[in-house]
Amino acid sequence: MRTACAAVIAAGCCIGWSAVGQPSLHQMERGIGIMRDLGVIPGARPPPAQEAPPAGPSARSPAPMALLSPQQIRELQAGLIGLGYLRGGADGIAGPMTRRAISAFEADRGLPVTGAPTHRVLRAVEQAQGAQARPRDRAAGQPSGAGADLSAWLGTWEGFVECEGAPGVSERLPMRLEVRSGVAHRLPGRMQAGAGRAFGVTVEVKPASGEMAILPEAAVAQAPRSPFIALEGRLQPASGQVSGTVLGRCESFVIGRPGVSAPTVR
Repeated sequence: MRTACAAVIAAGCCIGWSAVGQPSLHQMERGIGIMRDLGVIPGARPPPAQEAPPAGPSARSPAPMALLSPQQIRELQAGLIGLGYLRGGADGIAGPMTRRAISAFEADRGLPVTGAPTHRVLRAVEQAQGAQARPRDRAAGQPSGAGADLSAWLGTWEGFVECEGAPGVSERLPMRLEVRSGVAHRLPGRMQAGAGRAFGVTVEVKPASGEMAILPEAAVAQAPRSPFIALEGRLQPASGQVSGTVLGRCESFVIGRPGVSAPTVR
């Protein structure tokens, strides 16, 4: 105890005596605290609690719903292009076409449809690419999955599209669609209407319902007053033609495959 008191006195804060011969309260409190720290009296102060580091996967990887960096968006876009959901280049900008491709991918994979470039979507795209690369997923160059069903949708489709001509006048333009083999039910192709130039499209086919959607490339779909933002139709089993509506300046379209049997709707 004397040694401890000596140490406390040396620190200049042991019990001292005030001018009236009594130890001051402040001096007593400081002295008792130091003696506890030295272990001379019980009740030593516990060391300050250390904040535990975060545990679990979130400490090592970003949150699934966190948005991607531009470089990661380029990787995501490259994956979506490889899977047939997106056309064009990977520029690292999540524009309308990229978000629409993400939404379509999420819907196909049973994920909540957000259209947002998140880490969850990037991981799902990477997994889909890995599955696509397995030899058992593709046979004889046919599309992965329902290759036998999709083969009947490939080739040339011809017909017409009704578009806006002069004010109040509808103009019928000849339409030609070339559909090529692709991945899953998203098929690359080219479309031409009237004397206009041919442009790239992505053709989405749902064999079970006979639905077809034609999505023009970004340069066409995003042009001011574009005549073709998207075309959506359904196969008519009796005629073998696909007829539907056009989102854009045009209104409707009808296409068929002369001399070729119509796809079968299951």
